[in-house]
Amino acid sequence: MPRSVAFASALCVMLAPAAAQEDQELYDPEPPENFAFVRIIDRDGNGGASTSFASGHFELGEDRVSDYVGVPAGEHELSYAGGSWPLEIAAGDYVTIVAASGEPGGPPSVLVDQPLDDPARCGIYLYNFTNQPVSLFAPGLDAAVIEDVEPGRSGFRAVNAVTVDLEVRAGGEAVGKFEQTSLQRRTAISFVVFGDAGDARAVMVENRVARR
Repeated sequence: MPRSVAFASALCVMLAPAAAQEDQELYDPEPPENFAFVRIIDRDGNGGASTSFASGHFELGEDRVSDYVGVPAGEHELSYAGGSWPLEIAAGDYVTIVAASGEPGGPPSVLVDQPLDDPARCGIYLYNFTNQPVSLFAPGLDAAVIEDVEPGRSGFRAVNAVTVDLEVRAGGEAVGKFEQTSLQRRTAISFVVFGDAGDARAVMVENRVARR
């Protein structure tokens, strides 16, 4: 049995007690008509304090990842690290804008995120901003959760509720260990990997929709 299949099978029987609790809020609500949900990742850590999009300011903390914010669909301007770029956002999408730094700043990229459409599960996202493929593992099960995400790309998997040790690996080396991670139904979490070979590091953040 492939390890990824073994991981999915293990999650079917390792349900956390929290899975039995009713939660009335879905992580992925439908965006209002003609709106999208947008968040920003500060890839290089040099411009988050001054980041704005669609006439709104995005708060980026030490993890360099903002909450999702509802914005009207269409073309808007991203202002970041002394530069600005027009970006087109489609209605109904969940979008991660990846802001790069430079002199005065590199062009951003746009990743359309797969929404979590099953409220009985937890959505896991893995973003790779290194120069080598990265993977997310459950070492206790010796199984991959998300495998071989290429540089500049993202991966997604919906899993059952479970509490499990997780580990992000780049080039076969662990760059982030997250012990006893609670994967709860109707929620989603992101693992974001920054840096290059030798100094890569991973952060884990909860996916949230900001109210404004």
